[in-house]
Amino acid sequence: MLGIDSVTDGRDSNPLDGLSGQSGALTEGMVFTSSNQVATRYIDLYFPGTGLAAFEETDYGVVAVQQANEYGSRSFVFSYALAALVDDTPP
Repeated sequence: MLGIDSVTDGRDSNPLDGLSGQSGALTEGMVFTSSNQVATRYIDLYFPGTGLAAFEETDYGVVAVQQANEYGSRSFVFSYALAALVDDTPP
């Protein structure tokens, strides 16, 4: 249902500092470069199957996947709990 081929625990102590929306995803054009999460540990890395990578953390990997489902609905799975993000993309 989520379009994920596999999931693995990520690397130790990964702060959120370079989260970018991926081409063709709902998140395309979004760029987040700061957060109050200074040392988030063991964030899951997703390996999309039929789903589309939605967010990728710089030098880390895919942390969000979207999937088109039956009847035009979409599912979205994200391994971060977001808080206090700043979108540095100009308006």
